Amino acid sequence: MSEEDVLKQQKKIIKINLFISCILFIIISFCFFIKKPSYPLGLVLGLVISSLNHWLLYIFSGRILLFGAETRKKAFLYYFLRMIIFSCGLALCLLLDYFKIYILSWVTYLVPFFTLYIVIIFVMRK
Repeated sequence: MSEEDVLKQQKKIIKINLFISCILFIIISFCFFIKKPSYPLGLVLGLVISSLNHWLLYIFSGRILLFGAETRKKAFLYYFLRMIIFSCGLALCLLLDYFKIYILSWVTYLVPFFTLYIVIIFVMRK
């Protein structure tokens, strides 16, 4: 697969993920009316972190190929950085939930993350 094909696939994955997340946000936005804004806000935070995570995956995959001998170390560090970013968002949601500050929901935070991986599986299956 050429670099141009990979770029097209990445853009397709991001567009599908944004579309699905927007539909989920519209469906879950009724929670604003029942005084539970943490669910849609958690979804938005999860969408931002998930999109950032996927963008970093795309950037890092191109850089890893340029390193040569140090590829294994760099791949581990880049993957670790992506998981740290994801974990910080989840920790923020759980910490606020622990202190009963219901600004962000950890349940809806995870939805875009898993949605992105499901979209990747279906798009890359072709």
